[in-house]
Amino acid sequence: MQKNQLSIVGAIWSVMSLLATVLIGLLIFGEKLNVIGIIGVVAVMVAVALLSLN
Repeated sequence: MQKNQLSIVGAIWSVMSLLATVLIGLLIFGEKLNVIGIIGVVAVMVAVALLSLN
């Protein structure tokens, strides 16, 4: 049971760090996110979620 909780926390941490990096790029550095970038961010979030499944 402990391993399950750690994998969930690890997946949440990965997604949150990805979102934080994207938001810093958008808000602080003025980067633009096009359709391909949005698809890439969503694909990474889905991949992390799938990898955390048991």
